[in-house]
Amino acid sequence: MLVIELAAAVTLEGALEVDLTGVDWPRASTAAGRDTKLHFINMFSHPKGDHHAEGGGTAQDALWTLRAGASKDGQPRYGDMFKVLGSSRGAKRTPESDYHEHDVAAPAGWKWDPAARYTFRVTWSRARGTWTVAVNGQPLAEQPWKNQVSPLRYVFLGKAGDFQSLQGPLFSNLRVYATATPPVSAIELDALHVSTIEVDGFVPYYRDPRRNALAIAANLHKDVFAAARIPFTGPAGRYTLTLVSLTERDGESTYRVKLDGRLLGEVRNPPAIDDVEVRHVWPAIALRPGVVLQIESNSVANGKVPEGDGFGYARGRWRQIVFTPTALIPPP
Repeated sequence: MLVIELAAAVTLEGALEVDLTGVDWPRASTAAGRDTKLHFINMFSHPKGDHHAEGGGTAQDALWTLRAGASKDGQPRYGDMFKVLGSSRGAKRTPESDYHEHDVAAPAGWKWDPAARYTFRVTWSRARGTWTVAVNGQPLAEQPWKNQVSPLRYVFLGKAGDFQSLQGPLFSNLRVYATATPPVSAIELDALHVSTIEVDGFVPYYRDPRRNALAIAANLHKDVFAAARIPFTGPAGRYTLTLVSLTERDGESTYRVKLDGRLLGEVRNPPAIDDVEVRHVWPAIALRPGVVLQIESNSVANGKVPEGDGFGYARGRWRQIVFTPTALIPPP
C-alpha cells in the first residue's frame, strides 16, 4: 500500500489520473485468499482511509474508491469490471451519510488484459454534483457528489485503510489536479500491448520484446503485409496520429494506417544504416470511441544486405502509436 499526503488539499473540485499495468485480479489477491475485496485506487479527506464509522470515519468525511478482487471460485470478483464506492459527505453508517456503492457495467468487448496499460481518471465536483470514472478515456461511471465539506488530501494506492492489499500490478504517472476538467494527455499505445496482431487476409505479426516492436517473421513471410487492429477508447475529438516505426538496413518497409477500413495514408521508411525510430504523422484525424484503426506494414528487401543464398529482409517493425488531442468534442 502506498499512501500519499498532498502538500495542499484538493477542495471541492478535482481530478486524479494514474496508470495501471499488469492487471490480473485473481493473482492480485493476497494471502487472505479468495473472496477478497481490493480497494486499488482511493482518495480520502481523513488520513485513516477507512470507509466505516466503526473504523474511524466521521460524518464530515469525503471519500471515493475503486474496488476489484477475486471471488470464491478464483475468478475476478466483478467479472470484467470493478465497483465504485463513494461519499461526498459522511463515512459509511454515519448519520445522514450519502455513501453509496455501485457495480460498473462493462462495455461490449471489454476484458482485462495483463499486458495492457489502463489510465484511470476520477473527477469530482460539488458544483456539478457528480463524481466520474473513466478508463483509457472511456466514461464508465457517474455518481452523485453534492454535499462535500471536507477537502480530499490522502491518496491510497493498492489498499485503503480497511480490506486487503493489492499485489502484482504496477502504478505509474500519478497526477492530481485542482480542477475537474484537467488537460487531456496524449494516449500512447505500445505495439507490444496491442491485442489483435493476426488479421484475416494478412500474415501475422510477432512480438519482438528486445526491440519493443511488432514485426513480421520474414524468414517465413517475404514481400507480404501484416496487420494489427486497435479499437480507439479515448474521448471523441480530433487527434494527431503518430506511428513510430523502426528503420532497417535490409529494406524500406511501407506502412498503412486505416480507420474503419478507410485508408488514412501510406508512408515508407527511409533508407538507413542502423535501426532508428521514425515518426510518421497524420494531423487532425476525427476519432470517436469504438472506431477501429488498422496498422499494416510489409516485409521487403532492398538487395543491399546479403543473407544466405539471397538478401536480408526488413520486418516492418513498429513500436508505438500515439494519439495527441487537438480539439475534443464535448459529450452529448
